Amino acid sequence: MRDERAGQTLKCKSCGSKMRVPDGDDDLVDDFYEEDFEAPARPSRKKKSSAGPSKKKKSSGSGSNVVGIIAGVAAFVVAFFISYTVVKGLFPGKENQEQPADVAAEVQPEGAPVQPAEETVAANAAATPTESTPVDTTPIPDDPKARSEELKRLHKQMAAYSETMKTTTDAEERKLTSEKMKTTFERIKRITGKQREETAAAQKKSGSPSDKTSSTQVNQPWSSLVDPPLVVADWEVGPADSILSKFEICGSDLAFAKMLSKEASGFKTMLKVWNLSSGTLIKEREVKYNEFSDLNFKISPGGNYLFSYDSSNKFHIYDLRTLDLVREIDVKQLLSKTSSEFGKDPYYIYNGMNFSADGKELGLLLMSSDNTTLWTLDLSNGQAALEYHVTGNLSEATRDPGYSGENMVWFPDGRGWLLYGDWFIDRKLKQVLWTLKPVPYVIIRNEIYLTPKYLLAETASALRDAKGRALLNRKPKLVPVKIPEQKIADSLAAYQSQSEAILGAGQQVSIDVSVGNLKFGDHEEVKTVLAEVMQQRLESDTFKVAPDQPVVLKIEYQEQDGNKLQMTKRGTPGPGNPLGQTPTGETLQATAAAFKLSWVDTASKRTLWSTQALVNPRFLILRNATAEEARTKMFEGLQNRLMAESIPYFIPRDKKLSTLPLEIELPD
Repeated sequence: MRDERAGQTLKCKSCGSKMRVPDGDDDLVDDFYEEDFEAPARPSRKKKSSAGPSKKKKSSGSGSNVVGIIAGVAAFVVAFFISYTVVKGLFPGKENQEQPADVAAEVQPEGAPVQPAEETVAANAAATPTESTPVDTTPIPDDPKARSEELKRLHKQMAAYSETMKTTTDAEERKLTSEKMKTTFERIKRITGKQREETAAAQKKSGSPSDKTSSTQVNQPWSSLVDPPLVVADWEVGPADSILSKFEICGSDLAFAKMLSKEASGFKTMLKVWNLSSGTLIKEREVKYNEFSDLNFKISPGGNYLFSYDSSNKFHIYDLRTLDLVREIDVKQLLSKTSSEFGKDPYYIYNGMNFSADGKELGLLLMSSDNTTLWTLDLSNGQAALEYHVTGNLSEATRDPGYSGENMVWFPDGRGWLLYGDWFIDRKLKQVLWTLKPVPYVIIRNEIYLTPKYLLAETASALRDAKGRALLNRKPKLVPVKIPEQKIADSLAAYQSQSEAILGAGQQVSIDVSVGNLKFGDHEEVKTVLAEVMQQRLESDTFKVAPDQPVVLKIEYQEQDGNKLQMTKRGTPGPGNPLGQTPTGETLQATAAAFKLSWVDTASKRTLWSTQALVNPRFLILRNATAEEARTKMFEGLQNRLMAESIPYFIPRDKKLSTLPLEIELPD
């Protein structure tokens, strides 16, 4: 259906950006209903169209204008609300350079893992214009500290939106993200307006004039720099043929960037630091290309140190004021010195890291061949400790749907961590207490923001309905989600006291495996493998597996045709194709597996709990590209996922209590 505004050029009331509404010449919305679409072998959401109509390019440009304006706002937010962290134990002679920070480290949107492509095509290339900007009517906190915390959260939210607008070519996602950016920006304006009013009232009461000279501009609250926007400093970051790979604000006075400088022999990797207020280059340093990853790094909450994790499992720690390499830490050696058996693995795969809110500890999320582990590094003495371990691949178990936030985030009070936007791990108990149930039909789960008492989640995150049709003109909101602390505490007390329960700690249970259709393999072999995998999983939760028990974990498994994968061969990396993959034109039929897990009471034949999922690979790396090899690879991944699946370890008889881990539903 043609929009009545098709062909018009509209102006955004909040940012002044202009956007042209497409005529309706493209058929992208119709692509949502194609039944024979073949999933690409590589994620398709980040590919840029090379032959789209000119109207699409204009629409994309308008989105970029919005990003540019918001990025200017975001750049100043973090500059005035990050304090110093304590890292003195790692750096001899630097004990007094940095103080404990009062706020958490900044979230880096690029830290999120690359998500698999969905079996849908991009929808309309331009956001449908609305008559007015969506308004967030949530009351503004009266407490200045609470307002500051919310502004920091809003900044991280805007940064995540900006990254989405930069990377996605899904026009429907761009439209929804643009609406969210407008709503969030209006919220920022309301809060900063209240701050300006209070500042003006205080100045009037004290009789002190407002000083707006350039010498004091940097010391003013960032809210005074937002509306109207003022340029404090600008500078050239490098030659015209260089590439700005990464840029970050550090503390209140530094700007950091990773540059790729073009030389006769190729590119060299440069780290640079500038004074934020003057644009003066403080220091630059050449590093090896594999020592600094755009994804695997964090800046300390005080903005004084840079922690980079490389592909050989080593930390490179830089002093951001001098760019000196303060220390290099071999993570495998560090973990091997702990008393944990999980510190002896031959290799680790980096999954994420983050600083605690006080800046005294660094959390590190790693994956090995058959385990997912969470470690902390005490920055005062450099010692590591194992905080949590789960058998299997937790990333794989929480990937459907994928998550746009960081894989590991500390709770503000340090009581635990949210892993992959799904599992909450209690630090004291070293146990998962609750999980988050994703909204139905969501392609990518939006980031969850943590506060001490509740979670902040976005609504209207689904882009399509149950029939795969695009959901248009949705107005997303940011809403609080209460954590049922008392119910969790009561249920946990019952679990720990081993009071009467249907399913409890150390209980004997049985396993029953049912195997349906298989594409390849032997039924008995598959049944045996699944039984062994689930026995290992249950024993890690203190259960004892024995035959003929009153409570049974039932596993139902079958295989079917999965995605048709496009085969590629390795070529030369280049712009838009960093992996250098070239399609061969051939396709490979993959195998999908459907499984269902259920706790069943055998006496009453009542299902106490159940969950089900479809494992359908969208990307595989194979030596022998055959359908049977693709099925083998899928089955290996499924075993790793099953070992990390969220399975209740406590089912109470008292209906006033809850199953553990408790499942919290997110708003639609």
